[in-house]
Amino acid sequence: MKRSILMLFIIILVLTFGQATAGIRCGNDFISPGDSTFEVTLKMEKCGEIMGKENVSKETTTTKEHGPGRDTRKIEVEKMIERWYIRVQEHGGKYCYPLTFEEGILKEIGNWKKCD
Repeated sequence: MKRSILMLFIIILVLTFGQATAGIRCGNDFISPGDSTFEVTLKMEKCGEIMGKENVSKETTTTKEHGPGRDTRKIEVEKMIERWYIRVQEHGGKYCYPLTFEEGILKEIGNWKKCD
């Protein structure tokens, strides 16, 4: 009995920790990877503010072959990358996070720091 209670507690702890790192609590919602810039903007109206944005462009080069004995072309593809800096009110304090968007979709939530 004690062993099953301990296992249940560990499972709940792991699930809770997994949710905490998967996104940022924002009111009754979460900001999480996969959200669009529009969705994050709407969610931020409930729990904080967007402190700044910067555009970063990242170029990647791919090659395309057109079949045996044919030309090989290099095609440059440019992805639009934005970095937002947000301040969120949660757990009785204010926390700042960097968010990285690729082509308007949230790809990464950086490490938080306590801020005023």
